[in-house]
Amino acid sequence: MSGEVENQWLKQVYHIAPAYFPFIIQTFRPSIFQNTCFTKKSNEPMRRGISDFIEGWRLTLDAARTNTDITKDLAKQGYNGERIDEGIALLTTVKAGQQEYQNAIGDQCNATDALQKALEAANSTYMYQLKLARLAIPQDRDLWRTLKLNGRREKSFSGWLEQTEAFYANAPQALPLLKPHGITVASLEQAKAQIQAVMDARVKQTHSKGTAQVSKQQRDESIADLRAWMQDFIRTAKFVYAKNPQQLESLGIVVAS
Repeated sequence: MSGEVENQWLKQVYHIAPAYFPFIIQTFRPSIFQNTCFTKKSNEPMRRGISDFIEGWRLTLDAARTNTDITKDLAKQGYNGERIDEGIALLTTVKAGQQEYQNAIGDQCNATDALQKALEAANSTYMYQLKLARLAIPQDRDLWRTLKLNGRREKSFSGWLEQTEAFYANAPQALPLLKPHGITVASLEQAKAQIQAVMDARVKQTHSKGTAQVSKQQRDESIADLRAWMQDFIRTAKFVYAKNPQQLESLGIVVAS
């Protein structure tokens, strides 16, 4: 049955004046359903890019540490074993920060998925009971206003929460009308528990998002430190091997042809 036909049919059955008649319940998803969690596909280029940098720097530092000739040449310009160890320590910090950030993103994804499932369950119950309430309370202007039965459902999370809280806070006073349609005290309490589950899941999701942001900032700071160290190192290596570019290639440093 189309929305327009169902609309006319319900008007005929309940003889409801247009001012009282609800909009047909539309299918909607509150904006919080927009999952900002990195998907495997969308996150892959960024993750691979940073991993490539890390691997490239590791190969360069390993060569500087293990190639005897390179080690001697660089030591003459101040990059002795102790100095190279500084770069390796910075690299280790970057690798740990990258792993911590990936773990934090995973936690954020899990928390976002849990929030989405909780919201889907709560919203499904609410929309079903809303429709029953619109059928059960056809001509009571005050109840329609207090239960927020009129109009479209809000798509923002705050708007959705306001409408659902108003409905369940005031539904008990309409129980004599709702009960014949299967809405009982127990079913209302169950629905309220689902909304509380949404609120709890949102707190966890917000916390996990903040943790991921902090982790990303710390990782980026460690990358900046290592990048600055590597830039100085590469400038020195290019100076040392200005006439021997093959050694630069041994360090993994690209030489312009």
